[in-house]
Amino acid sequence: MTSLQDRAAREGALVVAAPELGCLEVTGADRASWLNAVLTCDTAGVAPDRGAWGLSLTKQGKIVSDLVLVASADAIYSSAAPNRTAELLSHLDRMLVMEDAEIADRSAELGFLFLHGPKATELARDEGAIALGAVDLTGLGGAAVVVRRTDAREVLERLTNAGAVVGSAEDWERLRVERRVPRFGVDFDAGDNPHDASLAERAVCWTKGCYLGQEVVYMQNARGKTKRSVITLRLSADATPGMAVNAPGHDAAVGELTTVANSAVAGQLLALARVSAAFAEPKTRLLVAGAEAEVLAEPV
Repeated sequence: MTSLQDRAAREGALVVAAPELGCLEVTGADRASWLNAVLTCDTAGVAPDRGAWGLSLTKQGKIVSDLVLVASADAIYSSAAPNRTAELLSHLDRMLVMEDAEIADRSAELGFLFLHGPKATELARDEGAIALGAVDLTGLGGAAVVVRRTDAREVLERLTNAGAVVGSAEDWERLRVERRVPRFGVDFDAGDNPHDASLAERAVCWTKGCYLGQEVVYMQNARGKTKRSVITLRLSADATPGMAVNAPGHDAAVGELTTVANSAVAGQLLALARVSAAFAEPKTRLLVAGAEAEVLAEPV
């Protein structure tokens, strides 16, 4: 049976706090144009009520951090993956030259809340927010809100009173497995590029101008030679993260499970897995501890 949280993400709005994420603040007249030149997402459209999901890459196209951007009237706020705030700040700061922009770590003071579901943007309006904007991570609708960490409990209460349902970290883990939302440091890491992390079609803008790492990303896309992918597997037996993924007729493992969740929506155990690209096609039959697993074509 689906839970209240499962239904909220698909019919209303599920709100989840993300205290583990860092928060960087970018100010100055050139903040949007500068970020547009260094991140994979289109920051030209980032404004109050409208955010973006993107990546910060090295020159070699490797992921420094995934990030969500939201704006206030005079600043843009970026999330940073867990334990990547200092690395992201240093990486971005090195690319500031003559631009009228400044970047600062506000993680101790500010944090992120995320709403997931078709009513997320409708409900993500709160006088206690520093910044907020529509950002859809799951394909179900979504929004991100930056709040003072000391105000987070009160903002959550007001969002609940407005009709949102508060979810736990476990609820978000289950939802992101169902909707194939990979997490930095769990399902992909700094050794991966956007295609490896299965984020090239979700966190990369293919119509904007140049950004750091763009040439490598474009060349890989043109050649179509992805080494590995993050996929969703339907499991037929209990499993845990770290288990090997095998393919019939192959002695060596072709990947490993990274996140496992029991999905009431799917009616069975699901997992995110990193596998060699040759085994990532939908409906591919794989094995986990000898039990059958199938690559899902679509998010649940």
